[in-house]
Amino acid sequence: MICRDSTKILKDSASTKSKSYVALVKVKPPVPLNVLLELSGKTNIMLDQRTPTRVPRRADMVRQKVIEWINIKPLPNENDKMIEFFNAELRTSAGTYVKEFVHGDNGRTTPSLGTLLGCESAKCVQLDVLAVHLDWPLKLSE
Repeated sequence: MICRDSTKILKDSASTKSKSYVALVKVKPPVPLNVLLELSGKTNIMLDQRTPTRVPRRADMVRQKVIEWINIKPLPNENDKMIEFFNAELRTSAGTYVKEFVHGDNGRTTPSLGTLLGCESAKCVQLDVLAVHLDWPLKLSE
């Protein structure tokens, strides 16, 4: 059972919590490999994210979020210089809408992965959470 004080700690951890994801991304048109590699390894990408239209219950406002790091792994294909599908592994600040970071949500997330790569469109085909980074559970004092 979690006590009220512990619940407060969890709810107040939004500013210190982060999550790691892997996203399968499809871009149109295919992006040159060197463009992907330039973005891979970037850290502390600052985002302005307006509440997505798919989330009607949250206040419509712009929130600052951070992509702490991103690592891009192209999927094998016939043309290894132009990439259409790749995995993007990323760690983000709590509350970041990752799908919207990928496709931009009609300009509601800036920059987006699509705009950073200079492509017409980017789509999140699959998204998996790899880890939640939070000091929890609290250590019991002896």
